[in-house]
Amino acid sequence: LIVIARAFSGIAQNPDLFSLLHQSPNAKHLRHLHAHLLRTSLYSNVVLSSKLVLAYSQLNHLFPTSLAVFWHMPYRNIFSWNIIIGEFSRSGFASESIGLFLRMWRESSVRPDDFTLPLVLRACSASRETKLGDLIH
Repeated sequence: LIVIARAFSGIAQNPDLFSLLHQSPNAKHLRHLHAHLLRTSLYSNVVLSSKLVLAYSQLNHLFPTSLAVFWHMPYRNIFSWNIIIGEFSRSGFASESIGLFLRMWRESSVRPDDFTLPLVLRACSASRETKLGDLIH
């Protein structure tokens, strides 16, 4: 963990260190990285925080951890929205994925991109929301 913390301290100089979040072997290590991000200004980095959301969800910590990290991010862009929408859909929570998409549309200035729409259409198909799927398509 000391090596990881030292690596994170130089993250601005070395973008490859973002991959450390994907290499966290278990929830305990990920929580240590999360705590380090909170203690530093690195938590405000939208890409790093988004990768934290992704890492938690890949460890099956979508509820409540990934979602809590997402809502506590100081800034969310289309990259972060796509991660949370996609992870909910991938994890079998299609209705929640659609709800997040609708919330993004209503409550933020972020608009879908070429990655968002297939994620939402897949969620519409899985939840049998054909009317919404037709509107989006």
